[in-house]
Amino acid sequence: MIGYGLTTFHANTISRFDIKVIGIIKNTNVGHDLILVRMHGGPITERGANLIHGMSGSPIYIGGKI
Repeated sequence: MIGYGLTTFHANTISRFDIKVIGIIKNTNVGHDLILVRMHGGPITERGANLIHGMSGSPIYIGGKI
């Protein structure tokens, strides 16, 4: 599945980035599933980031749904 996310990288400026779901690991996080995504575009690509912490509040949209 392909979609996009929104987050703030600089102050309170909202930036958009693209995502692609690459896998789901079932029942691994205290009985919850983990969804693995690959992110690219915007500040993520510019920074060359491989792993980003603190994005748990950043919404992801796929097919127009959150």
